[in-house]
This record gives sequence, structure tokens and C-alpha cells, in this order.
Amino acid sequence: MFFKSYRSPAFNDFDAVLGLFLEDARLALQKDVVLDQGALAIAGPVDQAVCRVTNLAWSLSASQIAKRFKLKTLILINDLQATAYAVPFLPKEDFVSIQQGPPPADSTLAVIAPGTGLGEAVLYWDGERYHALATEAGHADFAPVNALEMEFADYYRAQGQAQFNQHVRIERVLSGQSIVDIYQFLYQRSASKTESPLLTGYEPSDWRALISAQALNHDDDLCEEAMALFVRMLAAEAGNLALRSLAYGGVVVGGGIAPKILPLVNSELFRTNFSAKGRFQGLLQQIPVNVCLNAQAPIVGALHWLL
Repeated sequence: MFFKSYRSPAFNDFDAVLGLFLEDARLALQKDVVLDQGALAIAGPVDQAVCRVTNLAWSLSASQIAKRFKLKTLILINDLQATAYAVPFLPKEDFVSIQQGPPPADSTLAVIAPGTGLGEAVLYWDGERYHALATEAGHADFAPVNALEMEFADYYRAQGQAQFNQHVRIERVLSGQSIVDIYQFLYQRSASKTESPLLTGYEPSDWRALISAQALNHDDDLCEEAMALFVRMLAAEAGNLALRSLAYGGVVVGGGIAPKILPLVNSELFRTNFSAKGRFQGLLQQIPVNVCLNAQAPIVGALHWLL
């Protein structure tokens, strides 16, 4: 088995990535690599075996890729749909429980995954097996629940980052870049300045990790405040997803961020805001919530779907 990661923005199209991957695999395995069939988990909506990637200028066609690389079978699947397909097959040690509950057997599950963007998916049971439903819920409206969050939404609008001057999508406040945005919003709000000395001297690509590390180590109050706001908003959206899908079987928090800030997610702050839904608080307090630690979950799910 061969794994390798690449920075997608460095490539003009997916064919270049796959070609390089095959060459790297040949060198690593010291033999020719021949593809017969494949499954691609893609961050975007898949329709008629075609996907226009949401955050890249890529358009993928299963038939065209299969023809170029001489595959007999190639399927495209939404990446969160693939992550959801993996959930029933991953071992227990790939999960950390942050809210326990007695899930009914073979009941609906939901997955929310903040990372480069924000993805959500639902798993339903048909009596014999689970089916994963893809969504583009990350592009739904952000719903502020208090004055601070409303001010944060206005901060986005003032920067011209809201579409049509109004729409702030939930992905904008629950992704990797949003950690930096939240910190800068809080810094400007408290200091009336544009740049924080904490970030000076670091590359922008390192800011997210710096802010979360400072919060985890209790080294900076503003970093802790920023990460607390991020966790509150993540918990609220996870609770929304649980209500929308009636995920009695549980909610899984996947993606690349949650495992890295696990002590912040596995907290009363998350649990309280997850269940803060008025008359449905009691129901949400009974829904299991787990964090998925397996970064390869989309690959696992795509393979199971292919098989």
C-alpha cells in the first residue's frame, strides 16, 4: 500500500496530481503501478460522475480520467460522503467519545468535518446496510446565536467576504482559515489595531497552528478566547445537524482540525453548546458524539463504496 499527500493548489488539474502519484508509487514500490479501478473522494458536489471542485479551479470527469489512465472503472464520491461511509467500518480506537449515549441499533448517523472547508453528511440504515447522503451544508447560512457572533458575521461582511453583501456561509466560520479570522476579529475588537504582535514573524500558513497551540498551552488569553468561540460555533452547528437528521445513532466530528484540538472539543463547552436547543436539549444530551481520529477516513470510505 502506498500513501502520499500533495498540496492541491500547486497543480493546475487533477490529472497532473494522479500522474505524479503513479510515478512516486512506482519509485517507492520499485515496480510499475497499473490501475484497474479506482475511487476518488472529492471536495465538491458530484453529479453524473462529474465534479467541479468547490475550492479549486478543477473540474473532474470520471470518464475522461478513466480514459486517460486506462482504468476499467472509476467512481467519484463527495469526500464527506466517503468519510461517512467509513464510519461503520473503522475500529473503536479510531474514535474518542466526547458525549456518551445509548444509540439505538442501526439508526441514523451524522458526520461534520471542519478542515480546509466544512463538510457534513448523513448515514441512514435501510434495514440491511448504511447509505451515505452527501450535502453541501457548509455553504448554508451561518446562524449567530448571540451578540458576539452577530458582530463576527458583520466583521466578515465589512471585509467584503460575504457573498451578495449578506450571505455568510457556515464554512467561513468553521474551517482552518476561520481560526485566524476569529483571532484577528477579537484582537481588532479589543485593541483597535490591525495586526497582532503574536503573529509577527510567522508565515500566514503557520498562524492557525500557532493560535491553537497557544490556546491549548494556556499561553495567550486571546488565543484561548478565539478557540473557545470556534468550539462553541462548531458545537452549535453539530447540534443543528443532529436535529436536521435526527441522528439518534450519533454525531461524528471528523476532518483535520478536531483531532488537533481534541482537549478543547472534548469539553463541557462543546457539550453545553451542542445541546443548547431549547426544548430539544434533553434529546441532544442523549445523542452520542465522537471525534474521528483517522485522517484516512475518506480513503477508507471510498474503497468500501467501490467494493
